[in-house]
Amino acid sequence: MKNINSKAGWIIAILVLINIATLVTIWHIFREHRPPQNGHDTAHFLIKELGFDSLQKEKYLLLVKQHQQDIQDIKEQAKESKEAFFFLLADTTISEDNIKARARTAFESEGEIAIKTFHHLQQVRALCTAEQKHKFDRIIKDVIRMMGRQAGGPPPPHPDRLVGDGDRDQHLPPRDDGFPPPPDDNRSPR
Repeated sequence: MKNINSKAGWIIAILVLINIATLVTIWHIFREHRPPQNGHDTAHFLIKELGFDSLQKEKYLLLVKQHQQDIQDIKEQAKESKEAFFFLLADTTISEDNIKARARTAFESEGEIAIKTFHHLQQVRALCTAEQKHKFDRIIKDVIRMMGRQAGGPPPPHPDRLVGDGDRDQHLPPRDDGFPPPPDDNRSPR
């Protein structure tokens, strides 16, 4: 009887150790493949995924620093423009056309940020070797999503969703990118 209890105890101990090893392995794998949470993580992600050498890494980090400063400058200007736009609320005689014109001016910073980011990513891609460019092209969608999360906003819209007002979703292919549909005040939620 003692022999059976001893064997059962060893079997249970081995199973517990196997479970612990499995959990540690799963935790480690999850930790390695989690998406970056800030700009530095995105930079490290790109450096690691593209296999930048020390010179590429140095040039890339300078590009990142400059890009972050450019974006910060645009955001500061945008904040002032948006505040000025909403101060128009006190003007009860302002026309609808004037409101729309001022809104476009106040919110054009989003377009400026998109253009700056596009040029930044062009510069990053230019640092790459031919092989790295293929990797860059494969992971850029993930990088853009990471950058969108870091900025605190929603992920960038799917290119197929960028259509004019009116027939918003009528002739678009179904979405398969995992993003929810854009909000639309003229239809009920899905």
